[in-house]
Amino acid sequence: MSESWTSFEGVLRYACHVLQPTRILEWGPGDSTLIMAQECPDAHILSIEHQEPYYQAALKRTKMLGNVQIVLAKRACGNANEGMGYIGEPLRAIVRAGAYMPSANVFDLVFVDGRDRQDCLSVAFALVKEEGLVLLHDALRKRYRQAIEMYPHHLIIGDTAVMSRGRALDGFLPDTATA
Repeated sequence: MSESWTSFEGVLRYACHVLQPTRILEWGPGDSTLIMAQECPDAHILSIEHQEPYYQAALKRTKMLGNVQIVLAKRACGNANEGMGYIGEPLRAIVRAGAYMPSANVFDLVFVDGRDRQDCLSVAFALVKEEGLVLLHDALRKRYRQAIEMYPHHLIIGDTAVMSRGRALDGFLPDTATA
């Protein structure tokens, strides 16, 4: 596996290879959605978008993929009349699917590349499995540091943060990789 470790793509492909996830959550569909669908053909991918044009583009790009669900949630936060909003939409989707259990962490992999990333990382903390991974694209922005450090295990590879609640990340990269 000879991927570039300076961008999210190599890190994401490697994480998919290591985890072999069956349930993936993504905020901000794009090339990452296609990579995860390709690398994890048996996984269900729930991807949340907040802008109508990007939502429509994501629908077009993924329409032939049976394992990808794109959801439009325009507002960051919800209200009683309009639903959960962008950040909380994964929670609503879990309940709709009947997969909700109060202490269950349901996603093996979470990829964050959309808006309100700090809040998405907080929700991801509750939704990712103990040994699962959360990846944050463009992680070098200073405003993300506190949210990244909330995870007991975290490292930065190129421009991508890799985080976990319970998986030690020492030696996460193959010997041939350079962070």
